[in-house]
Amino acid sequence: MLKKSMFTSIAICTQIIFGLCDTALAEKILKRGNGIEPQSLDPQKTTGAAEGKIILDQLEGLLSTAADGALIPGAAEKWEISEDGKTYTFFLRENAKWSNGDPVKAEDFVYAWRRTVDPKTASTWSYMFYPIQNAKEISTGEKPLTDLGVKSDGDYKFIVTLNEPTPYLLTLVAHQSMVPLHQKTIESNPDRWMRPESMVSNGAFIISEWAPQSYVKLKKNPAYWDAANVKLDGVIFYPIDDRQAEYKRFKAGDLDLTFTVPTEQIEIIKKDMPANYKSNSMYATYYYAFNNTRVPFDNPKIRQALSLAIDREKIVLQITKGDENPAYSFVPPAEGDYAPQEMQCQSDSGLVPCKSLTQEQRNKIAQDIFKEVGYNKATPIEIVFNTDDSNKKIAIAVAGMWKKVLGVETMLTNKEWKVYLASKEKREYDVFRQRWIADYKDPSAFLSLFRSDTGIGNTPGHFSPKYDLYLDESAKTTGKKRIENLANAEKELMSNFVIAPIYYFVTNSLVSEKVSGYKTNAMDHHLSRWIDLQE
Repeated sequence: MLKKSMFTSIAICTQIIFGLCDTALAEKILKRGNGIEPQSLDPQKTTGAAEGKIILDQLEGLLSTAADGALIPGAAEKWEISEDGKTYTFFLRENAKWSNGDPVKAEDFVYAWRRTVDPKTASTWSYMFYPIQNAKEISTGEKPLTDLGVKSDGDYKFIVTLNEPTPYLLTLVAHQSMVPLHQKTIESNPDRWMRPESMVSNGAFIISEWAPQSYVKLKKNPAYWDAANVKLDGVIFYPIDDRQAEYKRFKAGDLDLTFTVPTEQIEIIKKDMPANYKSNSMYATYYYAFNNTRVPFDNPKIRQALSLAIDREKIVLQITKGDENPAYSFVPPAEGDYAPQEMQCQSDSGLVPCKSLTQEQRNKIAQDIFKEVGYNKATPIEIVFNTDDSNKKIAIAVAGMWKKVLGVETMLTNKEWKVYLASKEKREYDVFRQRWIADYKDPSAFLSLFRSDTGIGNTPGHFSPKYDLYLDESAKTTGKKRIENLANAEKELMSNFVIAPIYYFVTNSLVSEKVSGYKTNAMDHHLSRWIDLQE
């Protein structure tokens, strides 16, 4: 066996020297489909899950996630929580290093967290920091950065002070927006610090190449505190927004892991590739956002009629086909005490859950509403969605339903990812395709999105002091009272039909037989540090 191994190694090296094969044969390089071209790799300025996968391979927060999605120590090896639940003290690993050899210190977190809530950064994630003392006031320009409730006590002790007890804080600090940053690197090259020639990271990998529209390549970070247990030599993320193209590349052996699968191929894949097909329910919702700031969508009755005329059961059975469930609430069902608050419809017996009615009954209610408000059907409704075959099919189906049930015409506008995001931020749309994957496992991860002060993250332009008050009260309470306040907030959201939930998201992907260490989980976290490749 020894002689055979030596011979194989010599043969491979000889081939590499003479250029007869790719160096990937001598290294373990994971090839991942990753959906879209990254808008940015700046943790404070990203918006998508695809970008988060690249960031969390490079930068490690106080906590991290295991292969099964469970929370585990990250840059912090332990932590303490005060008796009143308002102070968290994190003890950083003294052997944690940046890729340039500098130690990872508590001040790196102080700098990064202040940067997120700094109004100048205009981070989409600033609202997630609101449980921290003075974070909201700083993000709105009312207080200085130095008032943020975070501080260092020496090099390796990081202290966080909260406004009120926040039971989900530990899940929050594992999010991509709460990673540390190397201040000197950013300040010396503020516009290109995340590029390969400048990037300094503290995670398992570090960026080595970025070819726009082609790939982002990472290499193993030898300075990472747990580098000895990282099996891969590198990772290549390919931005492939065409599901069929990604599927073909997987079948050709060009990918080890896909971002998703083409919906029209799911039944064939389940039958012919059961060992490769991975599917699991996520804490995520696919929905349509109405522009609440634009006539006639500023009228909740119009929004209600349009939402009710969507046949969700038909969409999941005939279009998505990935074991999704129709959605009638924004917050998906999950374990725990919280019961999602679903859309309610007026019937002969009073207010009932809309999902308890037949689609014909929901259509009749929608038609009656249009007659009541005197909707002008001559003006087409524009649905904006980003490039993706499934998004297009759903938009075509919804357009057909609105035409058949309500007699309205619809324009479908397909935009590339960066243009799509810009349109969303400016609210240049009537109806906008959205998918929200929770950043942590708590109803507030969904409901905080539509606070009046959330900014560009509040896609529909939902402004409701009553809604905000429920969320504010939920942050001050615990147990049943907190759950009650969150439920009241979702009732307010759904009773005004601010959005139209369509289905609870399921992640479907293809995984090569060569891949080991991949485990499905509700948060869809798959750090490359846990993955190995077997030839």
